[in-house]
Amino acid sequence: MRSLFTLRTFALVSTAVLLASGCGPDGENGGDEEEPQPATEAPDGPYLREGVFGDGVSFRAALEVDTVERRADRTVLEYTVTPLQEGEHSARGAFEKGIRLLDPLGQRLYERLPDSNYDAGSGEEENAEDSEDGSEDGDGEPEDGSEDGEAPEETEDAGDGAEAPPRHLGSELPDTVVGGAEYRLEAHFPPLPDDTGRLTVLTPGTTGEFTGVPVTDAPEEDEENGGENSGEDTDSGEDADEDGSDDSGDGEVAAGDTVQPPVTAGPLPGEPGTYATDLYAISEDGALEYDTSAGRQRITVSADELFTGDDEELAEGTAATLDTLAQQVDGRAGTDGPTVSVTVHTGGDRDSDRAQELSQQRAQAVRDYLNDELGDDYQYEAQGGGSEEPLVAGDDAQENKAQRRNSRVEVSYPRPSAEEDTQDAADEDSEGETGGEPEKTETPSVEPQDGGEPATYRAEDGDAVASETATIGGHEYTLRVLPFYRDGAYLVANFRVTSKSPDEIDEDTDAFTGTDYPGAEFGSFSARDPESGETYRGVRVGQQRAVGEETTGHDYLGPVSYPYVTRENSTNRAWVYLSAPAEDVSSLTLDAGGFGEFEDVPVR
Repeated sequence: MRSLFTLRTFALVSTAVLLASGCGPDGENGGDEEEPQPATEAPDGPYLREGVFGDGVSFRAALEVDTVERRADRTVLEYTVTPLQEGEHSARGAFEKGIRLLDPLGQRLYERLPDSNYDAGSGEEENAEDSEDGSEDGDGEPEDGSEDGEAPEETEDAGDGAEAPPRHLGSELPDTVVGGAEYRLEAHFPPLPDDTGRLTVLTPGTTGEFTGVPVTDAPEEDEENGGENSGEDTDSGEDADEDGSDDSGDGEVAAGDTVQPPVTAGPLPGEPGTYATDLYAISEDGALEYDTSAGRQRITVSADELFTGDDEELAEGTAATLDTLAQQVDGRAGTDGPTVSVTVHTGGDRDSDRAQELSQQRAQAVRDYLNDELGDDYQYEAQGGGSEEPLVAGDDAQENKAQRRNSRVEVSYPRPSAEEDTQDAADEDSEGETGGEPEKTETPSVEPQDGGEPATYRAEDGDAVASETATIGGHEYTLRVLPFYRDGAYLVANFRVTSKSPDEIDEDTDAFTGTDYPGAEFGSFSARDPESGETYRGVRVGQQRAVGEETTGHDYLGPVSYPYVTRENSTNRAWVYLSAPAEDVSSLTLDAGGFGEFEDVPVR
């Protein structure tokens, strides 16, 4: 079996990444007079990074994405994990939050398929306990990105060595691993569309996002053995292959060995497609918030913009906002008589019966206005949501702000498919050729950028273009901002967050979450186009959740298990997917919450 790199090579890779990021030993930019260097792209791979993984585990390893294969009934990611700490040590919980696949053009997120035979009561709680924080690789290397040179404490072996039962289809990294050994692993996902050519692999560590990974078709023999017949469990109990690789993870393992843990291939869940979730890009233009997926768009406006006090009739002076709503529907909705849905919610400052009555009356008022403006080319629905679905909670000091966000008007409509868009453009061209002049409107420019291409894989980050130090939540951090880049329909914000306080970062920190978008690790971060005034916020995973609804814990497209390293002078590389501006936008202002704003951050 091939060998990825030696540990010495990994150290060289680390040094190259550190130097390429413009950081010297003290972590500050090393050359303010020089032009920041761009990221190093590697479209053909190898798709490999080293970093720190896990929720409170600080497991240091190199991760290489080997292949993403399209099979008859699923998608299979094959990847290799090489621990960087010398000797035998614990990796328990390192990948507990899982690897995910992002289709940035299809605008969907794919989660690992569960093992239907997994019994949550068979030891999950016992085996999910965190090991001691820290890891050591034998060379005295610091935690990923740390700048004090101090090696973290050695991770202790957890428990009695018993492995937790597999929770997902594919294979699992053993709880106990050996530094320098290569662990060849699989993760199984729902089937991808036939036209998906490249996607992004999202990892639960400082390695972050692996963009531009090609999707290949499985060889015919693999299809026969692991395709439609792969509903059977294919756990292997063989000890070793002829080349000496260990297939079971049992027995003695040494640095340089290749370990292939057994693969659980089935049975598949009844509906694999339920583990593929639509993504919703959020953007703002003035008073309007746009919440957009590949198939529908919803515009939200505060009810205070359209109604006064306890009135059910539209307030004077609201025609401009309502006309913008109508123009957006007319310019963006699908054809064939699509349905335009109007839903109104109230805040929690009324009793439930009055809230329901008022919201229904207000929904009808907005529906009637849109019908008058747009005519009978559309179907219309009006629904009152009352006060039962608040988006944010607020204490006494935040009550007014929370009420304003929760009291809202939502207008939803289907978005046309790519085929419909193409036909519409052809029809407009045809009208122009015959002398007809299409009607001009002032439709706002905020909409998802459905075009574009998947981002090329970035082997090394570029230099930081700005930095700032701030105390947030009682803890001091330094933020280093990297250039934005585009990945399909989205914009990616990359940055490094260095802890500067002597106390460790609380693993449950909410320092950057903000209050308006619960479930987002970096909900206080956004981008703004200073010329248009449009704001680009995070990309939500799945439907919007009301306060109190069950959450996955990572409702927005960003790092899971953050932070990965917690000590003073340790650095977490982080990333956030945002809605994207128009293709001709070359720089934006980053609003980084408590760090303030950074102007002229380039989009590359």
